Amino acid sequence: MKSKLVLLIAIFVSLGIIYALLNSEKKQTNSNEQPTEQNQVCVKLVYDKPIEGYEVTADWQPFEVKGCETGYITINFRDISTGKEFQYINREKFSSYHTDLITSTAGFDGYKDGDVYHIEYVTKPSPFEESPIDYYLPFQFFDVDFDGKKELLINDYYQGQQGNNYEVFEIADSVLVAKRYAPFNSVDNMMTFDSQNKIITFYTHSGAYFSCSMYFQKIATSTKQQIIIPNDFDEKLRQRLSERAPYEPSDFHIIAADITMNEDKYLLKVDNGKWILAK
Repeated sequence: MKSKLVLLIAIFVSLGIIYALLNSEKKQTNSNEQPTEQNQVCVKLVYDKPIEGYEVTADWQPFEVKGCETGYITINFRDISTGKEFQYINREKFSSYHTDLITSTAGFDGYKDGDVYHIEYVTKPSPFEESPIDYYLPFQFFDVDFDGKKELLINDYYQGQQGNNYEVFEIADSVLVAKRYAPFNSVDNMMTFDSQNKIITFYTHSGAYFSCSMYFQKIATSTKQQIIIPNDFDEKLRQRLSERAPYEPSDFHIIAADITMNEDKYLLKVDNGKWILAK
């Protein structure tokens, strides 16, 4: 009887130790989570004039009340003529030139829940003067695919060597449909648009040793493009072309490329579904 009692006591003590350890581990894990208080402040941004026929407001949740550059945002677009509405929502990280203007204003005392800010939809001279896509505006409407309808572009305000990156959305019956296939999944301020020939040029580079201009031309029907890379091409060139191969159906197909690697330059075009060196 005594031995059974000792055994029961030992079991309860062991269970208590295990519970304490698990609870301690849980507390330690949760200690690294972001406090929920940081996202409780929400302010309203009201744009001063209609933009492409839309009244625009935004709900901005900065991650910090002072010195903040990023946060969550919901941008509301209301069509003045029809009353239809749609939203752009970012629950990861959003920043913009306009919110930076608020944060950097002299005497700014921090965001307070429920504040309303009236925003001028203004920009300034771009460091990418030839880009048709505005460098500073947080959102804009631009016909990227030459179909006569303007898409919604959302600026990530990355401010990198090739400017900013832009999400592209079609507006279909007041619903945003993301264009996440090439070349629209890599839109930045170095991209050029030839509306007459319906050609988009995507440019990328890596330091002074690699650069690539890839030319996409609009086609009648969205299809997946497959381009054969000849075996007699230089291995490094083959690798670069393989990296740029399209993987999703698109209404723009690659027709040519200019590639520079170190001192080697390659002028290529696509002929009957195969890369060839242009003469």
